[in-house]
Amino acid sequence: MIEIRKIYSEEVNAITHTTPHHADDVFATVMLSILFPVVLFRTRDKAIIDKTDAVVYDVGGEYDSERGRFDHHQRGFSEARPNGVKYSSAGLIWRKYGAQIVKKVCKDAELDDQMVANITARVDRSLVSGIDARDNGQSEKESVMSIASIIAMIKPHWYEKDADGDSYFLKACELAEFALRCVIDNAMSAEYGCREVWKILKTVEGQIIIMEEFIGGWTEAILKSDIAKAAELVYAVFPSANGNWNAHTIPKSTAEPKEARKRFPESWCGLSDEELARVTGVETAVFCHKDGFIVGAKTKEDAILLAQKALSA
Repeated sequence: MIEIRKIYSEEVNAITHTTPHHADDVFATVMLSILFPVVLFRTRDKAIIDKTDAVVYDVGGEYDSERGRFDHHQRGFSEARPNGVKYSSAGLIWRKYGAQIVKKVCKDAELDDQMVANITARVDRSLVSGIDARDNGQSEKESVMSIASIIAMIKPHWYEKDADGDSYFLKACELAEFALRCVIDNAMSAEYGCREVWKILKTVEGQIIIMEEFIGGWTEAILKSDIAKAAELVYAVFPSANGNWNAHTIPKSTAEPKEARKRFPESWCGLSDEELARVTGVETAVFCHKDGFIVGAKTKEDAILLAQKALSA
């Protein structure tokens, strides 16, 4: 819950700056609201900020996590990730409270401490660090829409003379909370997926891994595994959402995610149904992507057969 107060009082437990908002202060607000009901006051009044016991972020000219101060604009601030991406208020709050937020969002899941740490790091890599980079001018000029740019668009326009900036801020928070929870859920899914794939890897023979169900994050799990067998795999077979079965290429490495260890034969690419079945000699073959990274069949056995034929092609 997020409530914005127009007048400062002792009930206020969070302070950020006035309109206009940006993705970093919006996401920082949402992060805190997952931990406790946020009663927010938006101000740049230093006299109020200096005396308050509230959490202060993206304003105030001070970073002291123990005192609940999370600004990054002041001279001398140099907090940055190992990859050089500087922290903004969102990243500073995520660094301190991220694990607690993950536990709160995933309260019904069985997560050990290592999984919580991994999920927290995933969310930072996939979402929070990008928000920080944009806010600090470290991101490249965008060629596509991002969550940060969408958040920035939820604002009073120049022709809206009497618009309430706080109402737009709350709308931005709604979108940001939905996005944050989705990213956390996906990170949790990937962590569970890695563990499931690693179990399968211990039993794999040959160059094809067979999964009885689709496992989210299976590619990453294989590429990051320290199990020797993972490096030898060429194709993965798993069920499709439409009831068919797929055989999928495995990338060469995390550094070359679009380069397959071995693509499916050129003669298969772009074909489907009877034509693909005739060329491959596999009766239930249904399609092969024109770029040769995935092929499908109506049965598990035929998907495996397609992968086996491609290995020897």
